[in-house]
Amino acid sequence: MDVVRDQTPVRAEFLIRTCGVRVSFSADLETDLKEAGAEEKVIAAVREVAVRPAAPPPVVVEPKPEAPKPPPGPQAGDVRVNPKDGLRYAFVPAGTFRMGCADSSDGPCDNDEKPAHDVQISKGFWMGQTEVTVEAYKRYARAAGKAMPSGLRWSGDAHPITEVDWNDARGYCEWAGLRLPSEAEWEYAARGGTTGARYAALDEIAWYSANAGGQARMVAQKFANRFKLYDMLGNVWEWTGDWYKDRYEGEGLERDPQGAPGGEYRVLRGGSWLDDASDVRASLRNWNPPAGRNLRFGFRCTGELTFP
Repeated sequence: MDVVRDQTPVRAEFLIRTCGVRVSFSADLETDLKEAGAEEKVIAAVREVAVRPAAPPPVVVEPKPEAPKPPPGPQAGDVRVNPKDGLRYAFVPAGTFRMGCADSSDGPCDNDEKPAHDVQISKGFWMGQTEVTVEAYKRYARAAGKAMPSGLRWSGDAHPITEVDWNDARGYCEWAGLRLPSEAEWEYAARGGTTGARYAALDEIAWYSANAGGQARMVAQKFANRFKLYDMLGNVWEWTGDWYKDRYEGEGLERDPQGAPGGEYRVLRGGSWLDDASDVRASLRNWNPPAGRNLRFGFRCTGELTFP
């Protein structure tokens, strides 16, 4: 500083620019120069050419981490095990389909399959990948303190439970945190996005009179449909939640239909091991009193499930 102070303005500027004299000008330096007797011109020269204080480093704003996105919802064909009954359930997505005797490939159709009409299933649901098995029903019977159905002809754990009436089926599904499917949900799930009477060649997907050997068979031995559901046709008739009505209402679009408000019979779907091929179709309807039991009657559950 003394070197700079004692120079003329021109000399002070020269020293700073060319002779390696580095000065960072500040208010304290200006005060020191004045106290040391430097002329105002020298101070002005120093102020002009002195090293400017370094600019503060730019403030780096770290981007905030994005909030974690919620996991995607279940997709068509996702399969999970319901810990309550130990069975596997497949996810059936929302969609629209043609319900009833949709075209000539569905026939010959009965009158109660008409008129064909469009149905919207507005919300996806989980459905038993198979019919409820003997093993799963044993678990329910133990938990509920119920006796197993009498007259069981096939008691292997992997066989579908039979000889259950509608109330038995409903009780099981409620215990499992579910319900019986509506008739519309059942047919939508059974079709698996197809439009014909069956979702594939009959012998590839179903046990019926021509190939079952006179008995119900273990579940999931044939090909599944596009929703990964087995035995939607054949093996055993499946109870639905709906009351039976002998004709559909009309041809307009229906949203989540729930069937008749009351009646004498409940609807069963799908055909069985004892039925001919003509009765093993997606649109065919059967009915029976809720208290009816039969070695051809079984069920599967559907609804909403939260899996760990």
